[in-house]
Amino acid sequence: DPPQRLFPTIHAALVEVSLRPQGPLAFAFGIYLSAVSQRMALSAYPGRRKYTDAWALSPVRKRYGWSFEQSVSTVLNQVDIGKVGPKIAVMPGPKRVDTITVNRSLSGTGSRYVGTTLLGRIIATGQGSQSRIRWENACMTQVDDAVPVRLRPTLARLVAACSDDDRVRSAWLEGSFASGLEDEWSDIDLHLLVDEPNAFNAVEWLESITPLVLADSIPGLFGAFICLTPEWVHIDLVVHSRAAELAQDTPRRVLIDKDSLIGRDTARTSDVGSPYFPGRQVQIFLYSMGTAVASLHRGDLIAVSQTTAMMRDHLLVQLMLAENGIGNEAGPKRLTGRLNSEQMACLRGLPSLGVNEPSQREALEAIASAYLGRAHRLAGSCHADWPAELERATKRLWADELGIGL
Repeated sequence: DPPQRLFPTIHAALVEVSLRPQGPLAFAFGIYLSAVSQRMALSAYPGRRKYTDAWALSPVRKRYGWSFEQSVSTVLNQVDIGKVGPKIAVMPGPKRVDTITVNRSLSGTGSRYVGTTLLGRIIATGQGSQSRIRWENACMTQVDDAVPVRLRPTLARLVAACSDDDRVRSAWLEGSFASGLEDEWSDIDLHLLVDEPNAFNAVEWLESITPLVLADSIPGLFGAFICLTPEWVHIDLVVHSRAAELAQDTPRRVLIDKDSLIGRDTARTSDVGSPYFPGRQVQIFLYSMGTAVASLHRGDLIAVSQTTAMMRDHLLVQLMLAENGIGNEAGPKRLTGRLNSEQMACLRGLPSLGVNEPSQREALEAIASAYLGRAHRLAGSCHADWPAELERATKRLWADELGIGL
């Protein structure tokens, strides 16, 4: 026998080999057909009930679209059917198989057993050789290697809770998970559709799944909450009613859709287009140059620092995004990856900003020079109107009051 510490790895490998469609056992759970594999499964996951029987499962259809995954990290994908049934780990692929045959009698006197997986509800019906198992609404996110390790346990618990709770009719992810940009530090933007949102205590529901150190409502958004776990996993929870109209162009990754209310995942569309001239933002930049003069004359160094930082971090960066054809809706996150090497070099070359007048004057001049030069070139390439009078007035103000000529 191999060392016990190797059981999880060997067990995962055996499952992977035996469950591939081209393998000799194909859909059958060959890993459970031998005493050795049963022992490994039991030892790999201590605390689980002993596998009492080997179930030979075969697909009703010869061509099917199931993919399989079993590892230590996906052990949560387990279900008990009845009191003595096996633990089944299955993940659906792009296609769906609604019915598979169980070649043994169901244990117990009843004819219907219901369990819950991370994939939805699994229902076994009937007796004898024609007993059947089917998955309902198996459109669940795969909590596997595609999910960042740091977020995997929390997301797995959320998915299981959505499946278990009859009040939750649909659940989906938005944000980076829906856009395919998730990483270890992504927020989990979880949206729930419930029958009676006014009677659904969202924070209480979430606290029953994971401890929270913060749970606060988002001002202006009914049924929306910002939450943090002790591990600093950020969960934005939003509750919708059946009558709510969902935005059709919002990227969405469906987890649960028990009543077929949401439909398919909404794919992320590219936000990259042709370069454009952000005329209103150019006006705001020139206006901010004027307000910086007033703050400097008052000696309000904090106000100057805030204005200068806004001119750099918001307006100059947004101008660079416009050069790249990226719209204003890009948001404040992951901006570094949206800028090219020349643009990043420009930002790195700007003077540091301190809370003292000499450094603020130096930073203001460098930022204004970089911004106006780029904005003029962009206006020319886009054949856009330029606010010439506003620019002349602002440059004259800087020359007269600050001694800075641009």
